[in-house]
Amino acid sequence: IEIPGALRVPNGAAALERNLREEFRKSSGASDLEIVEGEPLIALLRVAKTWEADLVVVGTHGRSGVSLLLLGSVAEALLRESPVPVLVVREAPRPIRSVLAPMNFTSYSGQAFLYAAAVAANLKARLTLHHGAGAGETFAETRERLEGELERLPKDIREACSPRAVVSQGDEPDAIARVCGGYDLVVLSGHRKGFLRDLMAGTTAQQVVRGVKTPLLAVPAEVEQGRLELSRWASAER
Repeated sequence: IEIPGALRVPNGAAALERNLREEFRKSSGASDLEIVEGEPLIALLRVAKTWEADLVVVGTHGRSGVSLLLLGSVAEALLRESPVPVLVVREAPRPIRSVLAPMNFTSYSGQAFLYAAAVAANLKARLTLHHGAGAGETFAETRERLEGELERLPKDIREACSPRAVVSQGDEPDAIARVCGGYDLVVLSGHRKGFLRDLMAGTTAQQVVRGVKTPLLAVPAEVEQGRLELSRWASAER
């Protein structure tokens, strides 16, 4: 939380810390809160590394246009820089009964799909593997490829999340934005496409999070394979 004025008031920082701790206790029931000073992105990345976190959860204001260009977004920066998965939320929490996993048939989207399957199985949520068909792609061939990906999932994972394949018209990220409103969670790769391209338009995850309210879980392309071990999720008590 950035409140620079409080730091200029005598004992303002200490008072702010007390208030934050109390609000956190009331809202979460947790007994303690660690407060870290510093630039938000750098501080969050440092804490995630120190704690060896498996997941970073952050809210977003959903800035767009000039506001986004001038001020940026900590959530979007985390999607680009975090070495661990990042969950971005904009609204109050709700039960997750359906998970959307976009697939563009690259190795990094395949990793994100495995992560989505593990999450859906653990939550007993319905998993949808989705691809936006662009020019030159046929729905029949694309659906067959998606169903082939689903067949590679372990049997217990498939039974837990009842996966299905869906093809819609249009390229990413527009196709994702059009369909994700019908789901409780979107899981996709946080893969970078190149410095200049990301600078101008942002990664697919960044573009999607700007325009949708559905919670989004971005999985970094270089996420450790151990974090994608499906058997660990499948064997967990559900």
